[in-house]
Amino acid sequence: MHPKRMAARSARQLDGWCSVTTTVPQQAADRARTVSRAVIDALDLDTENRACVPEGWALTGKGVFLVRPGKGDLPPTYERITTTPLVITRILTAPDGGQSVELAWTVQGRAVRHVIPHETAKRGRELIKALGALGLPTSESYASPVEKWLLAYEDENSATIPRAQLRRWLGWQPDGTFLSAPDGVDFQPSYESQATPATGHRPAGTLKGWQETAELLEKQPIARLCVAAGLGSPLLRPLGVGSTTVDISGFSGRGKTTAAEGGISTFMHPLETGGAAYSWASTLYMVEERMNLVRGLPVLLDESQHIKPGDRDRVGELLYMIPTNRGRSRAKGWNSGLEWECVIISTGEQSLLTMNSHQGVSARVHRVEGEPMSDATTANAVRAGFTRHHGHAGPAFVAKLTELLATDGGAESLKARHDAITAKLVGDNPISARRSRTVAVFALAEILASEWEILPYAPMSPDEWLGLFAASAESDNRPEQALNVVREHIATRMHELWSKHTPDLTAAGMSRVPTQWLGAYTTRNGEQRIAVRPEAVKEVLQRAGFELAAVIGRWVADGYVSTSTEKSGKVRPRQRVRIGPAAAWLIEFTSAGFPVGSAADDDE
Repeated sequence: MHPKRMAARSARQLDGWCSVTTTVPQQAADRARTVSRAVIDALDLDTENRACVPEGWALTGKGVFLVRPGKGDLPPTYERITTTPLVITRILTAPDGGQSVELAWTVQGRAVRHVIPHETAKRGRELIKALGALGLPTSESYASPVEKWLLAYEDENSATIPRAQLRRWLGWQPDGTFLSAPDGVDFQPSYESQATPATGHRPAGTLKGWQETAELLEKQPIARLCVAAGLGSPLLRPLGVGSTTVDISGFSGRGKTTAAEGGISTFMHPLETGGAAYSWASTLYMVEERMNLVRGLPVLLDESQHIKPGDRDRVGELLYMIPTNRGRSRAKGWNSGLEWECVIISTGEQSLLTMNSHQGVSARVHRVEGEPMSDATTANAVRAGFTRHHGHAGPAFVAKLTELLATDGGAESLKARHDAITAKLVGDNPISARRSRTVAVFALAEILASEWEILPYAPMSPDEWLGLFAASAESDNRPEQALNVVREHIATRMHELWSKHTPDLTAAGMSRVPTQWLGAYTTRNGEQRIAVRPEAVKEVLQRAGFELAAVIGRWVADGYVSTSTEKSGKVRPRQRVRIGPAAAWLIEFTSAGFPVGSAADDDE
């Protein structure tokens, strides 16, 4: 066949699929041509900005072709490098200036789009690896041609490819907008571990349903505090207040997690199965990445008792850094200096104040004492209600807040109200004074939410807030913190306490000696008590950064530990207690030190 006829035939074969650049003079091969309608329909492209196929390439419904000019009068050849059309649909710019590209192709006749870093698109092997994982039908042998095709396509259409801002986090954005959920926007988190938590930031149910559930919290001040903390998170930036931590710790079964879930239900799914809630059992790197996902949203970290002893110093360091809104700098830039703006709501049997031996942590962690939920019936109803209805109250609060900030003098009036509330929450000691600015954020949030008819109950008074948060001699002194460590240790090892009802296995050769028991139950002055081996108490305290000798005197003075008097008249903070067939000197905690219920008939 004549070479010109071969060229025309080759061009017609591809023209049936789309436009093509060839070396045939009759087809104006020296200029790029627009993408055909077939490809536009296949990839669901914008018809207003018609893209062009760069010279030396062909784009059809069957893929991307590298066009090689024929020698002499021979027609060009077409080498297919992908079995689906592949184009750049948008260029996205992140807040830090980094760029990503959105690519479109088809999978089984269905158009799909994915975002990859711009630098990946310029590295052939990495590009093919990334796109292969996303389902693009090509092979590594075409890594270089695919890279060159995207480069040529972007260069040819640089003036018409749409550009948009890429969102890397939820909450306040650089342009002053607030992103509550990742849907409907160009969102791509910075780390893979943030993808699952981001999916939990989606609404469900209705605002009215959430409000009906919130009505059950009117007589639950600690749970109301958690809701106020969730709503107060967006106020941190406009008020110039750093991130902070709310610590709800204590014995199991008192509604701590339910109260905290109510707090984050303002913006997200409250349960850990929903993805947004997190656990202290995660690595500290992942905890920082979780906080880095938000700028003005609450974060729930559950189960503080799962923090490993070797991580406690690092957790204490993290508690110091949270108010600075920036994480620790690390070598090679990996997970280094992460930023955040959030209110951490931490729950668990172990208080965060036991994570660090320095008194300064007390001013950075707001520990709450008491029972968050008054009864199990209310707790179950609250959990069920917030599971069905969540993610509405927070966005409604932000909508009203942005309206206020947009008015003349809105930001100044907001700060003035915050300053006035802060003055009422200073308290009577330096620790509560340092906490007053963050506590005032929660109080202001509850006031605003009530005024904006988002909360179904009236705000708490300053005295009620002081009762929850103001530092007391008990909650901020080291002896009290040390006692909490011992309480939590005992609570998880109640089976290691000897009782007169413990079966006697001496005949079977299976009895324990006193040092194999943690302690024993005792009865004194009509109340059941718990006595623990001194060496066990000492070991537990040392692991948490405390010394028994430094706190035992205060325990006795506060009535947490009973004493015995020797014949010489010396008072000792120990009691002679029976453990099996023997007796030993143990530290006996009163009902104030460790409540165990009604008195039993165990021997003294």
